[in-house]
Amino acid sequence: MPDTIQRENIVTVKALVRRGRALLMIRDERGRWDLPGGRMDIPESIADALRREVREELGVEIASVDFDHPWVWYWEYRSASRPLIQNIVGIGYPCALASDAFQLAPPEHVEHAWIAAEQLQTLNVHDGHRAGYLRWLELQDLV
Repeated sequence: MPDTIQRENIVTVKALVRRGRALLMIRDERGRWDLPGGRMDIPESIADALRREVREELGVEIASVDFDHPWVWYWEYRSASRPLIQNIVGIGYPCALASDAFQLAPPEHVEHAWIAAEQLQTLNVHDGHRAGYLRWLELQDLV
């Protein structure tokens, strides 16, 4: 009997923190880069999830969030190791942080950097995220 394909719907929230033409990104222990943020915990609000994820990953608070201008992108992830399809919605919000004195959460996060669009194209970033981030930078005239 063939394996039944499981489907998951996932919502992630991301902090779009800019410095000049670059985005703040963090690298995990596997070498993958991403924006600060992550999955929402139900029944958490978007604002609470964004603030929690930034606090957990960077050790700082968000000073302000532009909830009027979210950036939304979608992609599908098919697991190579098990019968699973994830439909992922990414929602990014322009944010300002209360401090640049980051305290990354080891061992999960090991490095942070300000990444420009040209660097983003070659970094180890999930393709679904990369496309969404690059499109946002393009719309901000940062590409």
